[in-house]
Amino acid sequence: MTHLILHIGPPKCGSSSIQHFLKSEWKDHYRHVSPPLIDLMNQSVDSDDSNLAEFISEVNELLKKKNIAILSHEYFFECHRAVKFICDQVKADRISIIGYVRPSSKLLVAAFNQWEFRNPEMSDSINEILKSNLLEPNLFLGTEAYLMAIVLDSQKLTLKPYKWSEEFLKLESLISHDHVELIVNSLPSKNRSFDLIEDFCDKSGLAKGSYSPDVINPAFSEIVVESFYRTSNEFKNRLGQHGYNHFLRKISADMNEVQLTTSSLFQRLCAYIDGESHSETSSFSRRYNIPEEELLPDNRIEKDAVLKLIKEENNLRQSQSSLLVAYQNMSSEWAVRSFDDFVANSKKKSSKSGISKLLTIFKKK
Repeated sequence: MTHLILHIGPPKCGSSSIQHFLKSEWKDHYRHVSPPLIDLMNQSVDSDDSNLAEFISEVNELLKKKNIAILSHEYFFECHRAVKFICDQVKADRISIIGYVRPSSKLLVAAFNQWEFRNPEMSDSINEILKSNLLEPNLFLGTEAYLMAIVLDSQKLTLKPYKWSEEFLKLESLISHDHVELIVNSLPSKNRSFDLIEDFCDKSGLAKGSYSPDVINPAFSEIVVESFYRTSNEFKNRLGQHGYNHFLRKISADMNEVQLTTSSLFQRLCAYIDGESHSETSSFSRRYNIPEEELLPDNRIEKDAVLKLIKEENNLRQSQSSLLVAYQNMSSEWAVRSFDDFVANSKKKSSKSGISKLLTIFKKK
């Protein structure tokens, strides 16, 4: 029996760890798929396109030789018609589509802390949304400001919450083949600890063997994220949204890690975002046998209440506005100097005094 395993992500849901395992242990069965090719499949206007024909031919040939073929890319989750195209075109006796989910707020914060803190367009959008609601962006951490912007006007942001129920129902509606199964689970959590790779192997029918996972995509320090978020758009363009990850990991490793996102405001923003589509998420959880507490907050907060909280917090922080701006400027200067020293291969260590002072304020929130 031939078996196609299609891992569809989504982003920030363990994809790097799964792909590292596949490339390491199942490389002879694994076929890399590029985003441009996924875009082509998603359009699928002309199934006779030579690039698409070549890709499908390669997958079918792999199935003939090995019986198992594996495709994985988090971009598949945003391209439902690409998934349908593969299911329609690949000649497999069985197709397993596997996806992982997590609370929306955790996905959004993880994406912000990896990519969006250095995206000038995101910074501009956040500032525009907050200012149009008479809020001062400099009174809040970048992650706080981002979550507030989602609550206030998520449609103006390029990175907004996924609605799990809606997304998977759309995908289900396109897949009508009896030999295709859609398998969904939530990521490991404090409440439900398990090995992600073992779970993926269980759901795909693959063997884990002696594979021992490492931390494949370590998070950047929250202090580093906040400091670089405060830099100018010109500098962010220089750094690049996906560039110099090795540098950011290096300076993150040098930090005495302090969690900034522990404020009551941050926690309530997350609770609102995760509970916004409560009934749909609850239905989704039951449909895929995922415990509701893995995706829904312990205590829901209504929009009126969270909007009131945002305004109150803005007013409370006004008294420290000048200090916050001064320390944020010092933090951004540290970020720029650290990057310049790295590029110049300098042995100097830039002072972190601005960051320390910034922390004394935000840690109290």
